[in-house]
Amino acid sequence: MAVLSTLKALDGYLVPEPVLHAEVNLRVVPNARLSEFAQALRAAESRLWIGAVRPKLGPTKWGLTDEGTAAYLELCK
Repeated sequence: MAVLSTLKALDGYLVPEPVLHAEVNLRVVPNARLSEFAQALRAAESRLWIGAVRPKLGPTKWGLTDEGTAAYLELCK
């Protein structure tokens, strides 16, 4: 949920993975370990809630999909 809410708050921007991890850590207590964060990304990606751009150079960038927006709104009810 923290990944979805963070990407929703960033309103459609693609966010580099290290920045996304730092932003998620501002929202969760205790902070998400890197392994927990990676697992959350993979789970959300497998559900097609988030999408990745994986450039040859630089970090992966993540964004919220339409399905992810719908899931976020459903989870917030």
